[in-house]
Amino acid sequence: MLTQAEKKYFHQTPYTNGAVLLEIKEFIGEEGDETVRELVEIYLKKTPILIAKIAEDLRNGETKTFKADIHSLKGSSASVGAISIFNLCKKIEEAINEENKPQIEVLFTQIIDTFKFVKDDLQAWL
Repeated sequence: MLTQAEKKYFHQTPYTNGAVLLEIKEFIGEEGDETVRELVEIYLKKTPILIAKIAEDLRNGETKTFKADIHSLKGSSASVGAISIFNLCKKIEEAINEENKPQIEVLFTQIIDTFKFVKDDLQAWL
């Protein structure tokens, strides 16, 4: 049975899956709470910067950098259970392979909008 603190980490919304953070906490053990907090803090600090860089890549037609930055955002989002952004990044990678720029732009706008909800979810866990 989960403790109250663990239930907080197990929280799932349409945007995030707290089970990811719970697994990290359990794997690490005693230091798990602090590690999860640090991971979330880093994600919340770095992601807006990365999203701004991705927007710049898209504006400037920097395809290689854009693709690498989307892949980075996908990985960091997976690490904190930001499943909505992870899934949007996967769809963007598919659209890149299909060279479907209009779809890429629509999906990227969804990432920007979705991050607001992900941020709210993750801040509740700090």
